[in-house]
Amino acid sequence: MIHPFSRRRIVVNFGMLLSGTMVARAISAITLILTARVLGPAAFGQYAASLALTRITSVFFTLGLGSWILQSGGRDPFQIRENSTASLLIQFVLGIGWLLAFMIVTPYLNQDVFPIRIIMFCAISTWFEEMGNTVASTFKAILRNNVTMFLLVTPQLIFLVATLVLVQNDINFLETYVIIRAVAMAIAATISFLVFMRVFGLQFRAMSIKKALRETKSYGASIALGNLSRQVDVIIVGNWLGKTSAGLYAPAITIVSTLFLLPNAVYGVMLPVLSRTYSVSLIAFKKRSYHLLFVSMILGGGLALGTILIAKPLVQVVYGSEYTQSGTILQILGIILLFRFLSFGAAAILAAVGWQNKRVVVQVIVVSLNIALNLLIVKRFGLIGVALVYVFTEALLMFGYNGYVLRWMKRSQLGTTSAIGEG
Repeated sequence: MIHPFSRRRIVVNFGMLLSGTMVARAISAITLILTARVLGPAAFGQYAASLALTRITSVFFTLGLGSWILQSGGRDPFQIRENSTASLLIQFVLGIGWLLAFMIVTPYLNQDVFPIRIIMFCAISTWFEEMGNTVASTFKAILRNNVTMFLLVTPQLIFLVATLVLVQNDINFLETYVIIRAVAMAIAATISFLVFMRVFGLQFRAMSIKKALRETKSYGASIALGNLSRQVDVIIVGNWLGKTSAGLYAPAITIVSTLFLLPNAVYGVMLPVLSRTYSVSLIAFKKRSYHLLFVSMILGGGLALGTILIAKPLVQVVYGSEYTQSGTILQILGIILLFRFLSFGAAAILAAVGWQNKRVVVQVIVVSLNIALNLLIVKRFGLIGVALVYVFTEALLMFGYNGYVLRWMKRSQLGTTSAIGEG
């Protein structure tokens, strides 16, 4: 019998999660590429900016509960059904309130960049997508990533098929694409819930809801700040430079975000693994932590270099001549892949030892700086300036996370690990 967190099971689950994530992201990227080519930079800019806005604000109903499930499930897998039931119920109720808030606020936004109907359908699709992601996190937490693969790929595959039908019928209305996305995510979320019911069933306890709301605060803050750092620049570009500029910036962000699947997979597998290891053996935990950071550096460096080298021809071939400037932006953003690997490796370590709040401190500083710098330079330096700000702030994030990891390692050597959960 394989130990729940043996090296073999870790490798197998990392491979399954990575494979599922790669396929899902690849399908998502293909769908976005088809959409961008059909709609053109202006309409695609509206789509990208609207989707970015809904994803940034989605934390008001997700609360970081997916990451909390990974951490809590790793430490106590017997509570996974109870914790996941509470998380889904919280997200369903808060999600309705979030959608109503969007209905009230959206008319006051810049309608040239954020049309009301586009925003609302993007919000509906994001709500269903995040509910499905929470179910996927439940299976990640217990290292059943064969199921996770299915749950990750299903929504993207449904949306791709629907998009291909639209493309083949020469339909180039933006609203049609966002409606189809909402329908696809609703179908996928229903499938995810049925799978959850079949494997776990519901186990409702009021105490679990209180526990989830209490313990997920730092995860929610971290997710909110992470979403801001990844997508706020698209919104700033759209609002200050126009929808066409947003449409040119979005392809580079899409490709980089697709490549983030590797560090995301590392985090998804290693957080529950490190959480369990930490509760059993401090020596084994440190060994796995150092190994994680070393592997992250090698993988991140290789991926960053490869992206920089092929950025321009890749964009030219994939998106077409209308998006030539996107290749230059992608070349600048490529180095972020190294920083992201090292950041996610350190983030998994910090969450496992109870220093999630330390991570949030770094994120608050970095995201605030990111927004301030973008607002200062966006009109003067345009898309290149925004891309450089992204690189600079990602480097700061990586150094901040790893600085706290080094601090924890030193404190543990001094025998002060009783203060580990102070964050």
